[in-house]
Amino acid sequence: MNPLVSIGVPIYNVESYIERCARSLFEQTYTNIEYVFIDDNSPDHS
Repeated sequence: MNPLVSIGVPIYNVESYIERCARSLFEQTYTNIEYVFIDDNSPDHS
């Protein structure tokens, strides 16, 4: 049995990093993961 792993990613002014972060998360081999991206009304496009 694989327990659920939750990963919270706070997002604020990280436009230049968010794509690399998401790609790294989605390339993980563990399959029972939920991703929660929390945006705090960033003034950039992240």
